Amino acid sequence: MLRKHLTLFSALLLVALMSAAASPASAQQGWISNVVIKDFATGLEISASQPLVAGSTYNITFTIVVPYTANIMLSATTELERVGPQYWYVIEDAAGMINYSIWNPSENELRFSAKQGVLTVMLMGKVPSDACVISYPQLDLVLHKKRDITVVKLSIVEGSVIDWIKHMVVDSEILSFEEALSQKKQVLESVKDVAVEEYYTLANSIVSLAESFAEKGDIQLANTLLELVPSSSEEVPLKPIKPLHEVAMPYIAVALAAAFVGMVYLWRRSGFQLDYVKSITREQVRNLEALLVRASRVDRALASELEAVKKRLEEVE
Repeated sequence: MLRKHLTLFSALLLVALMSAAASPASAQQGWISNVVIKDFATGLEISASQPLVAGSTYNITFTIVVPYTANIMLSATTELERVGPQYWYVIEDAAGMINYSIWNPSENELRFSAKQGVLTVMLMGKVPSDACVISYPQLDLVLHKKRDITVVKLSIVEGSVIDWIKHMVVDSEILSFEEALSQKKQVLESVKDVAVEEYYTLANSIVSLAESFAEKGDIQLANTLLELVPSSSEEVPLKPIKPLHEVAMPYIAVALAAAFVGMVYLWRRSGFQLDYVKSITREQVRNLEALLVRASRVDRALASELEAVKKRLEEVE
């Protein structure tokens, strides 16, 4: 009976320590420490500020410090996919937490006893290729959104979560857009003082609109908008070169109108509207209203095309 009470007391104490140690932050702050993430292909270490890339394989080394012995089982699980024969590789287990007679390192869960001591392991796994993909088949729409993935979750078996390792994930579509976005911004920054002011303001507005769509996951439309912005300073009209009325941008008007009209057609063809579609429509109508004011100062044809697009978007609502 005394042993039973001591076991219960140990378990309760462990849970209390767990609650005090666990942190709500994405980065590990409690039982998990000494986390090192390396790209399997390059061997380079990934910092906390660098994202993981969907479809890539990583080695994650970390230490679990169990502060007290209790008659319970602990579990470490991962959202990564297995590559090779196993997930888990034990580096240090002096306390004998793992029962190797029943241990299966090829499973995505590592179970071990709660014994006071240190357990250091290496996890090898691949970020799912579709980790950032959200599909709407009815709309023929595919979104690519950044998200956090739980690399490791430490918990009591069939009980509370103790600690975790989370990391931001992107995919190749998002990376390509961000690279193009950075390049376009650099071009605009380089001509800030010499470009026709109205043109420069309009180009920045289009960049902001592209960023807005990218944040919502519509990378395809974001790229379409971004293509309207000059890729080099030579393509930007400069103040001393031409009077404003000669700075014509019909190609921007046509391409921008086509992008939005295509989106409108896609939404209407579906026969219904998702909450996502409604929210984006309302927001982009407001964005277009602000853009129209600037566009009318630069090119009347562009302003006319944007006005037509705005009306069609309002009809979708």
